[in-house]
Amino acid sequence: MKLRPLALTSMLFGYACLAWHAQTTPPELKKLSNLRKQFLASAKDATTWLTRMSTRSGYFLEGWQTALNKAIPGRHPLQQVEATLTLVRATHLFSDEKVAMRAMQSLTILLQSTKVDKESPSLRQSAHLLSLVDPIAYCSLLALAIYELPEPEDDKLKKAWSSYQSKADQLCNYLQTQFRQDGSLKPASPAGKAKTIDQQIRSAQAILALMKSYARSPQKWKSTLAKQWLSLSEKAWETRQDREVTSWEIIACGEAFLQTKEKVFADVIYRRSDWLCKLQYEMPLDADRAPWLGAFRISPKEPALKAVEPTSGDCGLCAQ
Repeated sequence: MKLRPLALTSMLFGYACLAWHAQTTPPELKKLSNLRKQFLASAKDATTWLTRMSTRSGYFLEGWQTALNKAIPGRHPLQQVEATLTLVRATHLFSDEKVAMRAMQSLTILLQSTKVDKESPSLRQSAHLLSLVDPIAYCSLLALAIYELPEPEDDKLKKAWSSYQSKADQLCNYLQTQFRQDGSLKPASPAGKAKTIDQQIRSAQAILALMKSYARSPQKWKSTLAKQWLSLSEKAWETRQDREVTSWEIIACGEAFLQTKEKVFADVIYRRSDWLCKLQYEMPLDADRAPWLGAFRISPKEPALKAVEPTSGDCGLCAQ
């Protein structure tokens, strides 16, 4: 079984959204429907498995080859930060001290792979090679994981938590410098040219992180930048729709709406969520294709009989 932290992130997203308003104490669990109990049980199993994949060093194993009884080699930085983000979100759903400590340990390791800009100490960016890791994606997801980390009750841990928050602010200051005045995102390398879809995804991730930081420090430039980005996103949407891009943009708009209450973000959420729903396989399906129910096609024009491979959490992201 191979580690796919982004898929786990989206799954926990969906489960958490469905049961978020319900208390998870034993008496309240009895009031949940059987379906929601299954959601919580599956999320708990996924969290337990991912916690086991977390090593003492703070890094996650790529997965485990059961036939050979050995770990899958590899340790990609983006997968590490995605797995950490999953554990951080799981701490909101399950009050598990072990999960929270694992998440904080991983954040400590990930922050060691960042560096403060020598000329501008208020900026913090990825220290990884550009050929290995996209700095925008890394900084965005890392800042997002830090902002979503619950404040601990222990006084010693509070000091570390506060330090993490300050470093997340530095990451967001770096993200601000990567946007142009019109709201478009610069390529990772001055001489490089990213694919349109990749560029749209990393833009949405950056806006999501910035809007998370808005809750901690509501600065006008953040909301202004989000609206500029949305204007460009709408123009791109008119010419081409993409399943994964749409999923990330829905989350970014959702966070922007929660923080600013701007109706324009809500309108985009409804319109694009409706489009995503049209991609889902619905009944009737024959017996061989019954497991496809609820899965997503690549586009509405794709033939319904064509098999699909689940990508980065369409269902969970749509739920958010």
